[in-house]
Amino acid sequence: MHDKVLKYVEQAKSYADKEKQERARSVLPTSLLRGDDINDTSLPDLLTSLLKWFKFDFFKWTDSPFCEKCSTKASQNEGYVKPLEEELCYGAERVESWRCTSCDSILRFPRYSDPLRLLETRHGRCGEWANCFTLLLAALGIQVRLVVDWTDHVWTEVWFSNKWHHCDPCEACFDAPLMYESGWGKKLSYIIAFSPWEVVDVAPRYTRNWSQVLTRRTACSENELAETLEALDLLTRSKSGLETPQWREDEKAELLSMRDSIRNDVSEAELCGRTSGSLAWRAERGECGFQLHPVVQEADDSLLIITNPKVSSNGATKLEAQLLCGAKVTKLGYTQCFDFRGPSAALELTTDTPSDAFLSDQGFTIEAWIFVKSEELDPEAFRNPVLSKHGTASGWELRLCQKGGVVFLITIDGQHIELTSNGESGWPASWIHVAASFDGEKLRVYVSKELMGEVVAPAGNRSTFEGPLCLARNPAWTDRSASIAVHSARVSGRSRDPTTFLPAPLADGSSFL
Repeated sequence: MHDKVLKYVEQAKSYADKEKQERARSVLPTSLLRGDDINDTSLPDLLTSLLKWFKFDFFKWTDSPFCEKCSTKASQNEGYVKPLEEELCYGAERVESWRCTSCDSILRFPRYSDPLRLLETRHGRCGEWANCFTLLLAALGIQVRLVVDWTDHVWTEVWFSNKWHHCDPCEACFDAPLMYESGWGKKLSYIIAFSPWEVVDVAPRYTRNWSQVLTRRTACSENELAETLEALDLLTRSKSGLETPQWREDEKAELLSMRDSIRNDVSEAELCGRTSGSLAWRAERGECGFQLHPVVQEADDSLLIITNPKVSSNGATKLEAQLLCGAKVTKLGYTQCFDFRGPSAALELTTDTPSDAFLSDQGFTIEAWIFVKSEELDPEAFRNPVLSKHGTASGWELRLCQKGGVVFLITIDGQHIELTSNGESGWPASWIHVAASFDGEKLRVYVSKELMGEVVAPAGNRSTFEGPLCLARNPAWTDRSASIAVHSARVSGRSRDPTTFLPAPLADGSSFL
């Protein structure tokens, strides 16, 4: 226990390094740089903006390293190898070795602990994400700590309004401390916070039931743990010349009260499963939460997304998708549907299977039966995705216009091609069908199974998005989400016409399968 804690004590010194702080400030967008105007009132909005920028524009997640030789991810983990001298200079005591099964190349993934180096590499897993993000906040003069969960996750805490606040850059999530236990399903044990001036056991802040956590803290006695942390806590300040932080006694009282109570006030955000990393990786770790939903992959490779899927034909299989951020199966009137009307609510399908229907030689069709209110949509159509597998210069998406039309986007040779069908009277208060197709030459859009527009696409190669397929949210920019209900949706690897579109919800609300 002592050696593991000491490692993070040394790492946390980086956050007070003036040269590293200066380098961190140099990579921040001008819009996020603040002078002396950071205060308890302005900080929450700034943190929200920083989280979005860091997750969606600056840092990248790495399940496995990318093979530049054949443009694929390595898929075979070969274990750990001895670090090179250059890697050790940046704190990479662990180096993963991966084999690319396409070209048989061996790739190295150094797990750097120096946040200065991470400002350059800009990728990794939770350890790299939280380490780099914590330095960036410190560079803005914000009081921060690195929080290490012994069950394998790392995040940040931020001090304002006279208390410490949970802040997770991997999830772009703020003030949801019970998320790991209540949403991810983690069996927590030791959770320690580190800064250049203190070491604190903060586990009570992240659990609803302290007595259960205690049964899993078996590495040493609680007295031994307290003595170890006290000694290392004093060590951090003896080397820096700093005094005990002014918040220490108040925080100690707060953590003691959390040990003595069972908390039932769990927020919607805290009930969500993990979103960082591929769905396959999250599922392997058991951190998807409790909201998995099956999706039917039919014999012709079409993906059918409905609330009560069943194998509909010979050769059909079931895939798993994840309901995110409060998305749920419910009823509107008599019709069972997905409710995506919460902030960032969505359904996400794994990136690994199946292949992207956009690449099919037989064409491509996306469609859905939706219920939507115009006043609940954003005036900007790109913020209202229905079906999306779209990222920077890649992929495709079907969007809703607030006044009743749709937008169909595809990407050819890295350039976005859009077809818009503008409405004028808004959306009716009833179930309505929206669709788009691409036959290799023309884009077409449909509303209520009527052709509303078409355009010839330029010749070129279709640019696919490597991330997941999402319903009601963009997978790359998760702040773009449509407040809608969806009865059924389908992605087909062929160009369909209205006669073969999905049938309407039945009058009694039952599924059509």
